[in-house]
Amino acid sequence: MTWSRTSETRFVAWHEFEDLDGVNPLWRIPGERMKMDREHIVPLSHQAVDLLRRQLRETNGERLVFPGTKIGKPISQNMMSYACYRMG
Repeated sequence: MTWSRTSETRFVAWHEFEDLDGVNPLWRIPGERMKMDREHIVPLSHQAVDLLRRQLRETNGERLVFPGTKIGKPISQNMMSYACYRMG
């Protein structure tokens, strides 16, 4: 829904989102995770915000949006690819 690569998505932390309950929700991806080392701003659709709200309930206060099985580590690349494949 955001056209981001799995490498940006796997490591996303909750503090990167802004205005999720407002009119202009966005995802501010830090430059260190982007190819050109420049911050990237992604406007979020209502559908993406709805999915994030559901994920927030599932993560129970975790720092990462997609936490892995080890505390403080993101979901694995393979698991992220598999999940994307399963979702179509």
